[in-house]
Amino acid sequence: MNEFDEKLFARAYTAHQSGRLDQAEILYLEFLQNNDDFNAQQLLGLIYSKKQKTDLAISYMRQSLASEPGQPAVHNNLAICLKRHGMIEEAIDHYRQAIALKADYLDAYRNLAQALQQSGDYLASAEPVSLGLAISPRDAGLLNLAGNLSKASNDYGQAIAYYQESLEARPDHPGTVHNLGVAYRLNNQPARALKIYQRLLNRNISGFELHQNIGNAYSDLGDLGPAIECYRQVLNENPLYVHAHRNLSKLLWSTGQQEEFVTSYSEVAERGLMNDELARACAETLLAAEQAEAALTKLDQYATDKQDPKFLDLIARCHLATGHHSEALHFHELASAENPALEHRLTHAITLLQAGHITQSTSLLEQIFKTDPTNQYALSHLTLCWRLQGDERESVVNNYADLIRTYEIPIPNGFATIEAFNAELGEFLTGIHTSKNYPFEQTLRHGTQ
Repeated sequence: MNEFDEKLFARAYTAHQSGRLDQAEILYLEFLQNNDDFNAQQLLGLIYSKKQKTDLAISYMRQSLASEPGQPAVHNNLAICLKRHGMIEEAIDHYRQAIALKADYLDAYRNLAQALQQSGDYLASAEPVSLGLAISPRDAGLLNLAGNLSKASNDYGQAIAYYQESLEARPDHPGTVHNLGVAYRLNNQPARALKIYQRLLNRNISGFELHQNIGNAYSDLGDLGPAIECYRQVLNENPLYVHAHRNLSKLLWSTGQQEEFVTSYSEVAERGLMNDELARACAETLLAAEQAEAALTKLDQYATDKQDPKFLDLIARCHLATGHHSEALHFHELASAENPALEHRLTHAITLLQAGHITQSTSLLEQIFKTDPTNQYALSHLTLCWRLQGDERESVVNNYADLIRTYEIPIPNGFATIEAFNAELGEFLTGIHTSKNYPFEQTLRHGTQ
């Protein structure tokens, strides 16, 4: 490198450090015309990352690593860009390379665990969380991720403890406060969750996810009016958020507003925003509410990818609900034509059973259960097939003599008689019994809850 280039690089780096990114970008590009320098490449990549020009950032960081692979910080920074670009598996690989080069790289442990959790692999995230906390036991980010891991394992008490410890190290962090509220709600403490969410609202922190979770907490408490308003607020902010559509539909139905329980989907369609996921969710809602013909109509109106196995499977289930078995089986066969998902094979087997094709249903259910021996839904239908065929395996599995008992429930502590306990229980249940119509997502019909 000649003296001119050394001065040019120094000017670029000085501009970069002082935040004059446009000037630094021009100078780095000029420098790289005559120099294949990995430092300049990765620094230019950082500028493009800062400017949200992710493609260029990835390109220059790759060039830098091609020249000098032993740069843990560049592996980490490249992974951040790859994750932002949706290339999460490659990002995970580069986080691992960064850690392999620098065993105490706390930021990479944190980023790796977060990426694994984002990809749904909570089990794999346990290792970087544990190793990172061994290096820095009070790291707020890792404690928050440890809370996520416990929450995913349904250990909500432990999740709450981790989130609280994280907030001691990083007070009032919005994401951790939100996570703490969710954990309280999942731990059957919705009133406590609402108090946690209020801390965010008091700081003018909002967002559709927060309103969704506030709605969930109100729903748990049986306070359905405010829950409905929360879900509507979610859809004002994010009209494509399918969970809010589903929850709003359930509450409108259960509060006796059946005439409008799927209007949120129609409003999205009128705005030209309908997508296939929402189309299926709308049809699933109508099907659950025993309105299969309306579900078929909505699928015809809204769905675009009519070869998608999810669409075909739903069409089949709608035809089954209307009593058109041959049409249902036809669409099940189309859905299962190539690499059928287990869930679609299972609904196909159930349709075969209801259509009276017991032998075919049995064969398919046995294949499913062999693939997934923990699938209780498949086993319950398989035992029904065995019962219809007089197969003794049904009585072995169901084992009514040993599995069904009559129990005398003891009087709980604090009550003189069982009548006193039942009176207080009845009063409590009446207080939370706020709906007017049966929940359509459950199997029992009529009644309310």
